[in-house]
Amino acid sequence: MTAISAAKLARLAVEALPDADKVAFDAPAYADRQTVTEVRWDPGTALAVAGHICQYWGINAATSRLTVEHRRGFVVTMRYEVWHGTYRLAVGEHEEGPAIVDLCGHTDCVEPAPAGPGSRCCQHFADPVRDGQERTHWARIAAEAWRSEHPTGGEEKVRLDNARNALVLGALAAGMRPTDLHRATGIARTTIDRIQAPQPEPAWEGHPLDGPA
Repeated sequence: MTAISAAKLARLAVEALPDADKVAFDAPAYADRQTVTEVRWDPGTALAVAGHICQYWGINAATSRLTVEHRRGFVVTMRYEVWHGTYRLAVGEHEEGPAIVDLCGHTDCVEPAPAGPGSRCCQHFADPVRDGQERTHWARIAAEAWRSEHPTGGEEKVRLDNARNALVLGALAAGMRPTDLHRATGIARTTIDRIQAPQPEPAWEGHPLDGPA
């Protein structure tokens, strides 16, 4: 049976650069182990996919067998199964470059993985878990990932706020209108206005011996 791995995909891509237009490889279809599907990618796409798998799917994934779960138009879903989970990756090719998205580990789901490769989207939080894991494992790691991306306090929130403020002020200084900046970033207009013209802290009024509340 023909086998493809991230390591082999990277080798094919490097060998194809810079002359070949496409990297062609065969991969077993997930649903039918006897069916072999040909995939043709730009060498840059193949190299990006191999790099993503090696970086995010764990050490052993680099040389592990990949299968093709689906082909929908120009989007190919690659799949890697291991004892502790299922990893799925949607790959689309665009003129500006490849689009690579880790998908929910539930077969046939097209939602992104909310907490890294193999995690489950909100529709599949009740999927089975490994022995020893809590029944709410998928929901908990998704909630923790949400918190890390949307901190409500602490140094991380300060860092993200500073980065957001620098972006807003830089865009406005370059002549971007607040309305266009809101549409491009999703940052609320009230937030943009507050960053553009911050209000001074209200002065405390009271008896000098009382101290601030």
